[in-house]
Amino acid sequence: MVLGRDARTWWRQARRLVPDRLPDWDRVEGQLKVFGETLLDRRLKIAVTGLSRAGKTVFITSLAHHLERGVGLPFLNAVADRRYLGAVPARHVPAGITPFPYHAHHAALAGETPYWPAPSTDLSLLRLELRFKPRGRMARQFGEQRTLTLDIVDYPGEWLIDLPLLEESYAGWAGVTLGRLAAEPYRTPMAAFFDALRAGDADTVVRAYVEGLDACRRQRLSLLQPGRALTPTAVEGAPEAALFAPVPADHPLAGRFRARFETYVERWVRPFKTHVVDAVDRQIVLVDVLESLNRGPAHFDDTRAAIALVLEGFNHGRSGYWQRLLAPKVEKLVFCATKADHVANTQHANLKLLLQDMVDDAARRVQLEGIPTDALAVAALRSTDTVRTHYDGQLLSCVRGVPVASGKEKIVFPGEVPPTMPRGADWNEQHFDFRRFAPRRLDGRQRNGHGHIRLDQVLEAVIGDRLL
Repeated sequence: MVLGRDARTWWRQARRLVPDRLPDWDRVEGQLKVFGETLLDRRLKIAVTGLSRAGKTVFITSLAHHLERGVGLPFLNAVADRRYLGAVPARHVPAGITPFPYHAHHAALAGETPYWPAPSTDLSLLRLELRFKPRGRMARQFGEQRTLTLDIVDYPGEWLIDLPLLEESYAGWAGVTLGRLAAEPYRTPMAAFFDALRAGDADTVVRAYVEGLDACRRQRLSLLQPGRALTPTAVEGAPEAALFAPVPADHPLAGRFRARFETYVERWVRPFKTHVVDAVDRQIVLVDVLESLNRGPAHFDDTRAAIALVLEGFNHGRSGYWQRLLAPKVEKLVFCATKADHVANTQHANLKLLLQDMVDDAARRVQLEGIPTDALAVAALRSTDTVRTHYDGQLLSCVRGVPVASGKEKIVFPGEVPPTMPRGADWNEQHFDFRRFAPRRLDGRQRNGHGHIRLDQVLEAVIGDRLL
């Protein structure tokens, strides 16, 4: 929706008279374009939601790579019908939002020596214009072409864990958090923080707390608040006045940290909820199920609890016509068990079943709002091949790739994925040791989808109905 030259000229003349009250024309035109596309159901905003290190950056990069070229997506119906034409970067990007560094991440994965790109540390936006032909015979005969604008907002997974703070008081949050940190697996990495509580001033306590959170993150734990304490650009301006720690109600620092808590929620968490989380139409939730198994029962339960908390922060439900314009809700949800290539393809069915079991409680709450959910075992960038190997008289399904630990190609038997959550003695009977693999080169010439696992099925579930 681009207005004519007369409107542009009139607006610029008016802006000269009241420059402080009227925004720049390009910004106005961009906002009108967004409104028009939303009105015509030609815009979608997707949340790729994942806890830290679930694979969000690689997922978004690979998704954009395949959509841009329109290849390697045989189960996306618009591609199978030969109606999909490709994607181009959008002209209008909202002022004040950093573009997703797609080209830098793509270079990391598509270079001669590919490597995993660094995770996100700030808010960014990937906006693509998807070009396609409509399904109707008459429209195709007249050569009609349509555009779907796809917005994918990226942000650190740690920020999502802050959403429950909107419903908490400082005293309530501190009590629950201290109880969690006093038990394993949190107690050991947070030991220095508990020492600081007994004698330290505010700066010492906060420093010990943030260092403890960082140690917990290195152990792949997820319930870490405030999440922005772990991202360097998260509290611009006055980080020393924004960070806080949980202390008992009778602690001398309780009043000071309560004020910081309230400032943090209003200055950073609420705007993130209002302008990012509440503007989403569709949602993809990435879960590193294999790493949760590797880390044991406490970490597995921690991941489940974090996913449930994150989903509670999003508005799920069916949106009417005007609601999609003014107050959209998440109307489709897909759960993805990432890094499915780290196990043999014979284990993908079990991986999907285990994911469904992990998210069952959270998924049922969403389904009560009338929202369809799906679960898939996926790999945004395939790093291994499944091979059959004879060992001790048995034919085993293994994977061939380059483990990160060794740097040399090997055939590895990754073990089996349980179809349901391990309980009690199951953890002692099964030793999980799923390896991490180095990336293969992201290749735009692969037309059969062998460079990923079910990325096209995810796209069909999330945007297929808008490519008709």
